[in-house]
Amino acid sequence: GQTVSKAKEVLSSDFVSQGFADVMYETTARVVCRCRTACFIKVVEDQWFIDYGDRAWKEATRHLLHEMRVVPDKLRKSFEYYVDWMKEKPCARKIGFGTPFILDPAWIIEPLSDSTIYMAYYTIARIINQRRIEPKQLTKGLFDFVFLGIGNAEAAAKAGGLNTETMQEMRKEFLSWYPNDIRFVGPDLIGNHATFFLFNHAAVFPEELWPKAIAASGIVLNEGQKMSKSKGNSIPIADSLDEWGADIVRLWFAACAEFGQDINYEASLRNSVARRLGWFEEKITELSHKEVPEAGRNRTIDIWLSHRMQRRASAVERHIQNVSPRKAIQELMFETYNDIQHYLKRAGEDPDLTVLKEVFDAWVRMMAPFAPHFCEEMWEVLGRKPFVVLERWPEAKEDESGRMAEVAEMLVTTTVEDVKRIVAATSLKYARLNLYVAEAWKRSLYDEAVKAAVAG
Repeated sequence: GQTVSKAKEVLSSDFVSQGFADVMYETTARVVCRCRTACFIKVVEDQWFIDYGDRAWKEATRHLLHEMRVVPDKLRKSFEYYVDWMKEKPCARKIGFGTPFILDPAWIIEPLSDSTIYMAYYTIARIINQRRIEPKQLTKGLFDFVFLGIGNAEAAAKAGGLNTETMQEMRKEFLSWYPNDIRFVGPDLIGNHATFFLFNHAAVFPEELWPKAIAASGIVLNEGQKMSKSKGNSIPIADSLDEWGADIVRLWFAACAEFGQDINYEASLRNSVARRLGWFEEKITELSHKEVPEAGRNRTIDIWLSHRMQRRASAVERHIQNVSPRKAIQELMFETYNDIQHYLKRAGEDPDLTVLKEVFDAWVRMMAPFAPHFCEEMWEVLGRKPFVVLERWPEAKEDESGRMAEVAEMLVTTTVEDVKRIVAATSLKYARLNLYVAEAWKRSLYDEAVKAAVAG
């Protein structure tokens, strides 16, 4: 016996071979062009194909994928599936606008077949535009030299009627940007454009110029609803920029979701980001109007805040390296805010302005990649010059005094919380509360006893 699915395949093949049936193609659902014209499947005669099933090419692409980083890594299986699944793909058409197919100019190159290594062209587009280089001057020899290092600048320049310096500048610019550090795509492109991107880089470029990483986001939602023009709930970026400014929009988008998750644009999050940015601006401006001593006082609570900021610097750097902008924003906009609020409450009327300035200095430097315009203004308010974008990342150094300050502050905080719970449970009113701790010699004796017990 056979399974039903296998029997269907055998019967279908037999019916077609005996002339009792024919093959037709149709889409799994109705497809409509952007111009609202209904689409249908047509078998085009003399069609040109790209053979993504070529064994050697497929193996090279597998090697590229194995060596590259995928963000989030759970999508690696999807890329592996599509690399294995892809076979021959039509690469040309005879209608519409496009680039003539070099092997047969009567055909036009299909978009997904020529748009997967265009980031290489971006690296030299500035030079081409500034020098007003004509398309006819962009010869095969030029691209071979610039992108692949084949030949020499003199020969490439002569073939296109250009000068040697231009060729050398193009080659230098290309190598300055390549290999591609990371490519960002939508999840719907994994089964086509993104995988073609891998195949074509493996085919065209040497291994040292293969892309290093690829990242895919989720679908875009607006207040939990899928964003689409037909629903009228799309958010034009230009409108958001006009209303909120570039920095708030950048922070809002970055804080919405991690890669691989659906991106949900919520007005409440945008408003929260705006308020928090306003709070930091207010505190930094207040500090700028005060006389800040050269040296701090190094009280335990001051050391605690400084150490917390150093830990934040390490965490934010790690999140950025892991392509986790949402976690980085959480650390900078919310956790750092909580630390400073805690410090101001504990320090009361006597905060250490030197420590606060150091903390805000580090915060502005870490925030600069996310909110560059705002941070340049705050950098100037802090009296720093010339530009924060030129500054180094804050040093994240762990030291014993900082760790001890964290332990001490945690002890104080937990003690206060315990007292509050006890007071709430007893429902008694206390005007004064006394806390008693062991004398120093008793603590030393206890430490020695613990060491002796551990040593046996």
